Amino acid sequence: MPSKIRVVVADVMKRAEVREIECDLEGLQAALGGYVELFAKMPDGTDWWCNETGRLDGLPLNRIVLDGYDATVPGAFDIHGPILVTNADDDGETVGLTDQQVERALQHLNYGCQIAVHLDRIASPATAAQDS
Repeated sequence: MPSKIRVVVADVMKRAEVREIECDLEGLQAALGGYVELFAKMPDGTDWWCNETGRLDGLPLNRIVLDGYDATVPGAFDIHGPILVTNADDDGETVGLTDQQVERALQHLNYGCQIAVHLDRIASPATAAQDS
């Protein structure tokens, strides 16, 4: 297993960017600034992580996630603090992103303030107008 993996990180009020982090729990925690929580598994196989206590710790709002992909969480929920996107292998182990996954994650995080998890696309004002 490689010691570093390629991920996408979206810090609050900043464009998402590609980074290399240590491929262990400490690397995930360092990128997120605290405890880690998996909040979405996307159809392209990526895992989307946030700081589990971001809101409680008073971290600023980063993005709004529209639910529909995971029926256990109704409506929309907000992510406070950084967002981290990784990949998982066939055994469920965290691994680095492919080029296609990097491109898709950057598109999701940099073009709109909402992530429509169930649609696997951005829900921006422009796409919302098209959908109505």
